[in-house]
Amino acid sequence: MDAGATTPHSPAGDRTSRLLEQMRTCVLVHHQLSCLLVHASALDAGRQLYQLLQT
Repeated sequence: MDAGATTPHSPAGDRTSRLLEQMRTCVLVHHQLSCLLVHASALDAGRQLYQLLQT
């Protein structure tokens, strides 16, 4: 094994695992926020269209 290599149970491997988990969490949160923004925009556009059709 390479002297600089990390294993899942080494301190560097633990840091890497934690970092990857934090990155996954950030990506998930970013995706959820993006979905909420798209949904809110669609609702707003629907309301505007409804109001336009009522006039």
